[in-house]
Amino acid sequence: MHVMGIIVEYNPFHNGHLYHLNKSKEVTDATHVIAVMSGNYIQRGEPALVDKWARAKMALSCGVDLVIELPFVYAVQSAEIFAYGAIKLLDSTNIVDSICFGSESGDIKALTKIAEILAYEPNSFKSSIKKYLKQGRSFPEARQIAIAEHLKASSNILATPNNILAIEYIKNLMRLNSKIKPYTIKRISSGYHDVVIRDNIPSATAIRNILKASNMHKINGTMPDICYEELIKEFNKGKGPVFIEDFEMPIFYTLRKVNKRELMEIQDVSEGLENRLIKYSREAGNLNELISHVKTKRYTMTRIKRILIHTMIGIKEQDLKIFNANGGPQYIRVLGFNEKGRNLLKLIKERSQLPIITNVRNTAKYPALIKSMLEIEARATDLYVLGFKNPLERKAGRDQMTSPIVV
Repeated sequence: MHVMGIIVEYNPFHNGHLYHLNKSKEVTDATHVIAVMSGNYIQRGEPALVDKWARAKMALSCGVDLVIELPFVYAVQSAEIFAYGAIKLLDSTNIVDSICFGSESGDIKALTKIAEILAYEPNSFKSSIKKYLKQGRSFPEARQIAIAEHLKASSNILATPNNILAIEYIKNLMRLNSKIKPYTIKRISSGYHDVVIRDNIPSATAIRNILKASNMHKINGTMPDICYEELIKEFNKGKGPVFIEDFEMPIFYTLRKVNKRELMEIQDVSEGLENRLIKYSREAGNLNELISHVKTKRYTMTRIKRILIHTMIGIKEQDLKIFNANGGPQYIRVLGFNEKGRNLLKLIKERSQLPIITNVRNTAKYPALIKSMLEIEARATDLYVLGFKNPLERKAGRDQMTSPIVV
């Protein structure tokens, strides 16, 4: 048995994801696949198009054996924190042999070389970052220049999103002294940020843009038929597509209600950003206007959107610090599995110290930290369903009532 881990969002599952999954099995000789998947919100600070159970079903229908959830407190974060949560979760299963991720580079040696710098942070590297931050550069930009200086070579490898995540995955494997062996596959066809569909392997961004324009038929052929059918089924139920604009009023309500001190406690709010958020939440009339006003060269649009989601759900910086101080993810939450996945769960139960959770109807039975993380997840889902088009689907308690998908 060779168990491969992958870290995914599948928002939605498209042909590029299928290529990555099949190619990853090939290069690692994997017999079983565990996917750590973001729940109802994704890393860039937006809600998922359809809920986590629909996306888990897509994954299982296309070759994944077990889907476990990356808790919300790690899913909607910077690449560093996102990667830590996902890698820690895979490592904690104590059954994963390898991990395979996509990258624009496709060069595991080059990615590993940069990951070593980030994992061990030489003093000269840290000094360079501080220097460029003082010049007003964003952290990603400052880090990119500092790495180029340290390597005495171009750091263009850090200019693309999948490379950045790949490096963070490797860095966290090093810091955890994990036995999991990393592999990478070169990303093909469309880039991560491509907004138009040029062929049958588009970016998820392009698919979401098409759906935002209500052109469902244009994405036919860009994803496996079974995934396209699942999307249509969810949309027909009025359970998607969900976009951040669907939370415009809850976000404005929250920002106009909180005070400066409360906003300063929110994860990722720092250096006076709370003042900009309060000021422009009172002056802007829609979400896009708010984001464009708050955004600066140093504070990216993605960071602003993550902060808006954190504020709406109420995630404080202290929450993350407490979880990290106590080992990161507190449990293995199962979203779905097939027969091979059922066997994986038996192995995990034998080897992992983390509890496997399939039913969260009664959180009172869990220790305080597990209970706290589950309650944050439930709150995030209760707000997520407010983005559904069908009012009958907006009832709270879906996290407690929904069982894992079995394929």
